[in-house]
Amino acid sequence: VVPTYNRAHVVSDSINSIFAQTFQNLEVIVVDDGSTDQTRSVLTPYLDKVTYIRTENKGLAAARNTGMRHASGEYIAWLDSDDIWMPYKLMIQIAYMMSNPGVVMTSTDFSAFNDQGVIEKSHIRSYYGVIDRTPNGFAGIYSKRDIFDISALLKSGASDNVMVNVYSGHIHDSLVGGSCIHPPTVLIRRSATQEIGDVDESEPNGMDYDYFIRLSRLGKIAYIDVPLLQYRYTDDQMSSDRHLTNIKLSVLRAIQKIEKDDPGYVERNSRFYRQRLALCHAGVAAAAAESNSYLAFTHLVRSISLGHLDRQTLKVSAKAILPSWLLQRYRRLNASPPDKR
Repeated sequence: VVPTYNRAHVVSDSINSIFAQTFQNLEVIVVDDGSTDQTRSVLTPYLDKVTYIRTENKGLAAARNTGMRHASGEYIAWLDSDDIWMPYKLMIQIAYMMSNPGVVMTSTDFSAFNDQGVIEKSHIRSYYGVIDRTPNGFAGIYSKRDIFDISALLKSGASDNVMVNVYSGHIHDSLVGGSCIHPPTVLIRRSATQEIGDVDESEPNGMDYDYFIRLSRLGKIAYIDVPLLQYRYTDDQMSSDRHLTNIKLSVLRAIQKIEKDDPGYVERNSRFYRQRLALCHAGVAAAAAESNSYLAFTHLVRSISLGHLDRQTLKVSAKAILPSWLLQRYRRLNASPPDKR
């Protein structure tokens, strides 16, 4: 499922990476979310090989839902229309999931690049800070580690044995503490998507986090520790820093939804849940401090009322409360070169 909106300049890279897959028993569903650029023209050469659906502009979540409703395969993969799959991406994930029927979803590592070139060959730890904050990293998030032999799947002949780590387990509790699942790397059993329902279309940013939390209640989730996606950085993508406040608000709402969706979990883990809520409020405050002091202050108060107070909170408090001219004067003083007399 490939949602796209005004990505005429890069969408063909994504589509080509699908047709370059070593696994070929697939259907490609492109949902054009009301693009106003040349997306339709760029996709014309592919129309005999893809299901092309054009909708009015309703956002990423609605486009994903539309694509998943039209899917007929046993598995559903997401690909954003500015990213690129490695050729053996689907083959590796499908082979693993066929051998592990209790796993409802797999995700993978990914590299990162921009117009200047490769940023990082393994980017997941840089992108998801929760991995390094968790004791033992992936082993602390997932309960089990296996070695997966992908030699035969690569068909490269370059090496007799190519082994990768696969971490798996029931990760709902770890996921509440923070996501480390990158949406365009996932492969999900379609039966699981039918059981949990749609992606939340009321969330313009960060809707994936709520979806993965709900999915994690159904069964095991696995992470295959090899980069199988090239993630493209652009200034206008939905995950860019200019959308940070909205992303943090979406994460907060995903955590707040747990109280309604799974009250038993909240009751059993009340202390941890309050801590997570407090950190989410603090995250919103930090993101909004420069642009919306009222929003920042409101969420600071909520964070502190839940028992969270640290150095970062105090810094955000200063940004939210002190007048801008005083903050600017403080920054200038701290930026002045030392007196060498």
